[in-house]
Amino acid sequence: MISNKNLLLLLALILTACNPNKEPNYIQFINQQIGTTVSTIKSANGDLQSDPVPGQTIIGVSAPFGMTQWTPQLQSGQQKCVAPYYFGSIYTEGFRATHWLNGACEKDYGSFAILPTTLAEEFKFLPNRRQNLTLYTFEDLSPAYMSVGFPNEQMVTEITATERCGFFRFSWILPSDPVIMISINNDYDQGYIEINLEEQEISGYNPVSQFYRNKGESAGIAGYFVAKFNQEFVKYGTYGNFDIEHGSTKRSDQRQIGAYVSFQPQNDLPVLLKVGTSFTSIENARKNLETEIKDWDFSRTRIRMEQVWNELLGKIEVESKDTIELTKFYTSLYRSFLHPRLMNDVNGDYPVFGKNSEIKNTNGFNYYDDFSSWNISRAQMPFLSLIAPEQYHDMVQSLLLKAKDGGWLPESPLTNNYTMAGTGDFCSSIIVDAAIKGFEFDYDLAYGYLQKNAFVIPTDSEIQNGQGRPGLESYIQNGFIPLDEQLLDAPQAESQAARTLEYAYNDWCVAQLAGKLGRKQDFENLSLRALNYTNVFDESIGWMNGRYTDGSFFEEFGLDQNQS
Repeated sequence: MISNKNLLLLLALILTACNPNKEPNYIQFINQQIGTTVSTIKSANGDLQSDPVPGQTIIGVSAPFGMTQWTPQLQSGQQKCVAPYYFGSIYTEGFRATHWLNGACEKDYGSFAILPTTLAEEFKFLPNRRQNLTLYTFEDLSPAYMSVGFPNEQMVTEITATERCGFFRFSWILPSDPVIMISINNDYDQGYIEINLEEQEISGYNPVSQFYRNKGESAGIAGYFVAKFNQEFVKYGTYGNFDIEHGSTKRSDQRQIGAYVSFQPQNDLPVLLKVGTSFTSIENARKNLETEIKDWDFSRTRIRMEQVWNELLGKIEVESKDTIELTKFYTSLYRSFLHPRLMNDVNGDYPVFGKNSEIKNTNGFNYYDDFSSWNISRAQMPFLSLIAPEQYHDMVQSLLLKAKDGGWLPESPLTNNYTMAGTGDFCSSIIVDAAIKGFEFDYDLAYGYLQKNAFVIPTDSEIQNGQGRPGLESYIQNGFIPLDEQLLDAPQAESQAARTLEYAYNDWCVAQLAGKLGRKQDFENLSLRALNYTNVFDESIGWMNGRYTDGSFFEEFGLDQNQS
């Protein structure tokens, strides 16, 4: 038995298949509440941070690397760095179909919210009136299941999920005109929603906008959905622009649009709702739903998703009598299986990378997006190569497909678009790691894009679009990026020293593939450039430090300063 003290140091990780003679239950050690409240970490000087920052993780139900997560929504809208859920709130607006990047200060996109309520005297369709008192059953919370009570409505909502779909079960204690509302979370007064009385379904979409260099412009994709109910609609209507129209079936391109349907429960049976999602079309959202949830058996869907999670988590078996340590480990392990995000439909359709709204087919593999590469290239992606090799292989193929569709290998692809959130060429290191480990893909094709990022000077417009390496020309000429070079079109524009360090590491990575492919000149050139990190080492202070074109180092360096 491994001592608790050394548990996570030694890990004693036994990579093993699950024992077929026992039912594994690793999800019992997942505590999704960790990281959902404000930070209490002390700063370098020993004081609590003056402005505590939320952890930006959320509780949610989804499949590993699922297209959509299902989480409580505290407020409508998709503001940057505002997560759908934070611990401590006793009110919610229902449940969001979210594409939030767990743990990051990014922006949700293509989302919509589902709110169970009743047709009271004052119908609560306005955003500031949708808040409901909420009771969470945290002891039952898992990646495969959530149960939430609404005491004022005398009802309970249960949620489970599949790879691209959500499954809800709404149970009213004393049903009286129970209502389900679906609202589009769009900050630019865009979107569409429709009630289909014949099919007993609600469908719609939420257009996605970029939120970095081309803020507000179309990202070329949308969050599409089809919601099907097991009971007949009694009343229905739509709302938008702070107005409601009973009996209406369509609404589009207005502020806070949505739709509602009400039911007369049969023998007090719960209302069931199945929701298919897609990034390509409403029709494909319907296909995803019909394929992944074929019946109305909520419990069977939940059991299947529990099995999926336990099988994946069970690839690492840790033994300990300390449940706190087990919780820390398996919660962290669980979070490593949330992103990158599945983006193709069950038929292989996927949105082409780079905001042109074109749809293609993967022809046999899964297409992923939302690579926060600055954060995941060093540890998570190499880890996935060991623990989830099939998904990892498809993720690498997805990066190459993005390069093929967009012309450049992206740095941190989000919302199926180029972004420049960091200071390096991180997807290069991911691809090289896969190649050196022997994963099968077109190495020559991959190297062509790696070589382009490493040697081709991008234009100003390409840099603005998130393509290529900003400051590459001076990096090649000087062996570092000078502090007096303006990188106005790049993110982290004042991180010249950090960018020098990242490029040197990226060069070393690309050199390894050049050597593997017998490209001797590139190997020697890039291996020499990989030593550029030494050019920003300031021997007088013993730290990396920014320097100017004339070779002088930044003189006001301080360990308590956020200098580049």
